[in-house]
Amino acid sequence: MLKSELAKNINAVKDLGRIITTNFELDFTEGTIYDNHGKVESWTDRDNSKVAFIPETTGKIMYVLHCDQVPCHAVDYSNAEECDLLGATDCESEAECLVPSDTKMRITYVSSEDDYREMDYYLIEFELVIDEEE
Repeated sequence: MLKSELAKNINAVKDLGRIITTNFELDFTEGTIYDNHGKVESWTDRDNSKVAFIPETTGKIMYVLHCDQVPCHAVDYSNAEECDLLGATDCESEAECLVPSDTKMRITYVSSEDDYREMDYYLIEFELVIDEEE
């Protein structure tokens, strides 16, 4: 099984979060469509009280992404095949959810430079694009 096939095996609808760190500013603009660029993305279940996700990158600029009610595949950490496929060893605290490559989200909020200076990250909020009309 491939990661893309597993992601299409939707088993949950979750309020998701994702953290991205970079060394350069990303261009998030309210009203535009964000898509996965043809790739499965790993997000985390924001409602899971056990979540302790830390980005593996060491960029200087942090983006915290939120989108509610996203159809996804919530990783089953008791399933050895899933864990082997994802390299998910001792990752239960991440509450990983795979978002299929064809998922599209509209950016509804981008925090300001002032917010960034206060919080040390940019908050980006999305809404799921359900229909084909964007």
